[in-house]
Amino acid sequence: MNWINEIKEGNILIYLGSGKDANFKHKTTQSTTTLKFDLGVLGISLPRTCVVNHIQNNLIDGMGVEKFDRIPLTPAIFKNCGFVSPCRDTYELSSITFKEDVKYRGVYFYYDGSNVIHVQYLHQLQNLYKDVTGKDLNVDIRAITLNPIPPDVQECIECTQE
Repeated sequence: MNWINEIKEGNILIYLGSGKDANFKHKTTQSTTTLKFDLGVLGISLPRTCVVNHIQNNLIDGMGVEKFDRIPLTPAIFKNCGFVSPCRDTYELSSITFKEDVKYRGVYFYYDGSNVIHVQYLHQLQNLYKDVTGKDLNVDIRAITLNPIPPDVQECIECTQE
């Protein structure tokens, strides 16, 4: 997976493994719902957001890249990071402006005066923001909504909460 080369410490990714992984040391959040029981008992792993602590030898926090995925950019992610939208498909923060590429939905670009830089994922936005401003992008990891819980899992959750 070529995207491993883009990952830096502090980037936020989706963690696809279970919290019971031997090397799992960092905190994750389940942002789609508050669960009152361990879904691992049912053999279900829900995606969670996590902050990368360490990268070495193509391992993220000691685990293979297959346990992680990138978080696609959405208008909600820009808003979560403090960007404002003065007009449709445009997001601004600290004199940095991103516009959605009209050819490719979900791909945004930043123009630095001479280069067009495309970003499609949250970690790319974090990295570019830091490169341009010298500061970390403020992201509320708890507010990032991932894929919705599948209907059959939601039914199971509701049954156990009654």
